[in-house]
Amino acid sequence: MALGDIRLRDFLRVFWREIRVGVICALALSAVNFGRIYVMHGRSVLLALTVSLALICTVIVAKALGGLLPMLAKRLGIDPAMMAAPVITTIADAASLIMYFSIARVILGL
Repeated sequence: MALGDIRLRDFLRVFWREIRVGVICALALSAVNFGRIYVMHGRSVLLALTVSLALICTVIVAKALGGLLPMLAKRLGIDPAMMAAPVITTIADAASLIMYFSIARVILGL
């Protein structure tokens, strides 16, 4: 954005690219994590599934936020660099906790 390579009209292109990269990263991370949890925590499929699904959701949401919030900031006339660290991290952390506990409640019956 700082160099002018990405403009506000590129919103859908950026969003689609971030989602694709997020899905690829999330699937790779969750597969490794599933195996690790399954082996290290008493072969609990439900626990491994819960954490892996939460990880998939978290990575995809974080990637989407990281790509889109700076564009939203620019649209609102705010410095996009301000969105880079604190705002995106705070929103992604809060969303990941909500997603994890929601998934755990459904799968583990908590």
